[in-house]
Amino acid sequence: MKRVMMVFGIVAFMLVAAPVHAAKGYFRGTIVKTMVTDGVWGGCIAKMDVDFTGTLPSCPGGWVAFSCTGTHSAKDIAYRKFDAAQMSQALSRKVGVTLDDTKKHDGYCYGVLIEVLPAPAAP
Repeated sequence: MKRVMMVFGIVAFMLVAAPVHAAKGYFRGTIVKTMVTDGVWGGCIAKMDVDFTGTLPSCPGGWVAFSCTGTHSAKDIAYRKFDAAQMSQALSRKVGVTLDDTKKHDGYCYGVLIEVLPAPAAP
């Protein structure tokens, strides 16, 4: 019995002491909405037609914050990312986005990277 309790204690300690790792995730999809705000959500945010929560459970609703307030990147870089999101929406082009769940604006994950993907080849 004593040995069972010792094993149980070791297993319980290992579960409690397990490190939590931050994650980044790459997603492809379409920008369906963009918003510029006065400081909320990092100043600019875009919604994709992708659910991030399967890979990054703490990144809700398909929203990507680009940090136009300058919190997580230089403002000019943030606005270039947001411009790319708006351009892809206007041209109906897909994008690739890398999210970082350790950097957030009002609960929405920060978009580290955005790339406008090439148009599909004509048949």
